[in-house]
Amino acid sequence: MAQPKAIRPLGRSKHVRICVHSDPGGGKSRLAGTSEGKVLILRPPFEYVDSIIAAGASTAEEWIINDWDEMNEALDYLRHDGAEWDWVWLDSISLWQDAGLDDIWETVIAEKPARARYGLDRQEYNINMTRLARWVRHIVGPDLFHFGVTAHSEPLASPDKDEDGDPIVKLMPWVQGKQMANKVCGYMNLVTFLEVQRDNEEKLMRILHTTSTDVWYGKNQFDKSGEDWAMKEPSMPELMQRIQATRETRKPVRRKAKTSARRRNGR
Repeated sequence: MAQPKAIRPLGRSKHVRICVHSDPGGGKSRLAGTSEGKVLILRPPFEYVDSIIAAGASTAEEWIINDWDEMNEALDYLRHDGAEWDWVWLDSISLWQDAGLDDIWETVIAEKPARARYGLDRQEYNINMTRLARWVRHIVGPDLFHFGVTAHSEPLASPDKDEDGDPIVKLMPWVQGKQMANKVCGYMNLVTFLEVQRDNEEKLMRILHTTSTDVWYGKNQFDKSGEDWAMKEPSMPELMQRIQATRETRKPVRRKAKTSARRRNGR
């Protein structure tokens, strides 16, 4: 049987898919705003970009997403014309999920007014989770642009395991639903934690971490060393330079031709 044409040598992703998580006010939006090129920021109406404007020099554009209809409109647009953008950011996934739940709840009340006496039920959360997971994977699948997600940090069961094989609880991107944080991290090739410290002069200093510790979760599929890049006062141009450097140092792997059993046996 002939080898299927779909089989091919391993290939790198064309674009970066990054999640940046930290406490509210940690500088995630400001970092996203330093992205170069044509930048689009998707955000719910109660997420703000004042920090990006205050930092200056950003030419990013925004699309305020109010409900799931608009979220799906953004998805359709980006799957068809996303190559027009260098960067697209969802800022933030933690707050957008609340907008999604509000939208679903309004539909429930419109169809079943009696439900207004009560709160959200498991089925509403499940619908929101399913839609959000589908949206993220359909955004990253075509690989048309660099994609970033910001998220608040929350202690959750991480993909890292202890000696007994049990998940270790550490700071993870806050996405509602069992295993949702792990799922979103799985769609990324870079998950970072933005730590805020104070130096000896009590000035704020931000450090972008690219690997896991006992406290927070991170992953970096670009660097085989496993060392934390620990970038002080990071910017997206600097981060992209680090990523590009890892790609330039890797040599392409040449495949050796494999002789089939039929040819070895002289047939």
